[in-house]
Amino acid sequence: MAVKGASAFLRDKEVEISKLRPWEPPKKKDDDKTPLEERYNDYRIPGAAFRTTMNDRSYLTFGVPHSPFVLIEATRAEALLPVAHKVDNIISITKDNPLVSGVAWPESIERMKGAVYMISEPYGKGQVITFADEPHFRLFWRGTLPLFMNAVLYAPSFPRD
Repeated sequence: MAVKGASAFLRDKEVEISKLRPWEPPKKKDDDKTPLEERYNDYRIPGAAFRTTMNDRSYLTFGVPHSPFVLIEATRAEALLPVAHKVDNIISITKDNPLVSGVAWPESIERMKGAVYMISEPYGKGQVITFADEPHFRLFWRGTLPLFMNAVLYAPSFPRD
């Protein structure tokens, strides 16, 4: 299980456990002489709650009655791009009106639309469960705590074939 920045280790070239891709700012085309706007240099989210969609057919969402709001609080939040298999995307940020409350720059909100918050990837006979941010942040944000506990308690009991 990886939380927040630990997913970078799983994506490292020497480790290559995770196939997730982090969000990257738009790149400048070689033939375009106009510079890109500098606003993409600051894409942190000081603290905001986002709406999500949930895969309710996963054991990782047992006991979670509806899609929880997730708290993103980071100087550099991990916006993870979805993988190809929909069943692996457990919790994703909604694409329509994702910001519920808090402070997030317009560029950050655009970046978070459709990003994956919680994902389960097959690895050998097991799985790697990745959270984009801390689901148990200071034990203050209780909506995502059942997801974390399900990952800790149930993941060993549901091996992948």
